[in-house]
Amino acid sequence: MADQFEIDVGLETRRALDEMDVGFRKTCLEASNRVIRGTPVDQGEAKAGWQASIGAPAEGTSGQADPSGSTALAAAAGVAERVKVGDDFHLANSVPHIGVLDDGGFVPADPGPSKDPRPGRSGRILVSGGFSTQAPQGITRPAMDYLTDNFPVREAGT
Repeated sequence: MADQFEIDVGLETRRALDEMDVGFRKTCLEASNRVIRGTPVDQGEAKAGWQASIGAPAEGTSGQADPSGSTALAAAAGVAERVKVGDDFHLANSVPHIGVLDDGGFVPADPGPSKDPRPGRSGRILVSGGFSTQAPQGITRPAMDYLTDNFPVREAGT
């Protein structure tokens, strides 16, 4: 009887841990998707700059522009697939201008219509209130707000 109890507890514990791993992977994948997809695009360096890793933040950049973010999304999905509860999942971006895209702080804060002659830029308002008009709330805060609202943490015993 005691041996069967040990087996049952072991199996139930493994099942619970597997479910937790699946939930953690889903959360990491959703966070990555929301951050990468929410990154403003000019030429695509910032969107391509997101790198997912386990253990410590990745350093450097991809060196490639990718306006769709498909490469960063696929790489993040691959990392999220391997993460387990207890691992440190990181999504880092070393592109020099990622801070101003995420936190605002463009100077001037309201430059008016763009005078940039590149196609699709001239005459458009690209910055307002110090933020990119593509991500007026930043990049990471909306993603974290979504996760907080949709992946609530339950207290033990609830």
